Amino acid sequence: MRIVSESGKLTVPSEPDIVCIDGDGVGIEISPLMRAVVDSAVASAYGSSRRINWISALAGGKAMEECGSNLPDETLR
Repeated sequence: MRIVSESGKLTVPSEPDIVCIDGDGVGIEISPLMRAVVDSAVASAYGSSRRINWISALAGGKAMEECGSNLPDETLR
């Protein structure tokens, strides 16, 4: 589910969709660890009542190799 802003107030669902663009080089090695740390922090703060739905998106060198564009239209959507 999406996080929305209405009248300057954020509405965050219990399982928000968060897009994660894995980086090239060092970023690709760090991203899975970052997600694990954030997931652990959410679990510590909220127990099983909240969690993040991670959505992977392509950008950079990997996107160029797979899609022929550094920033594919799918990632922008």
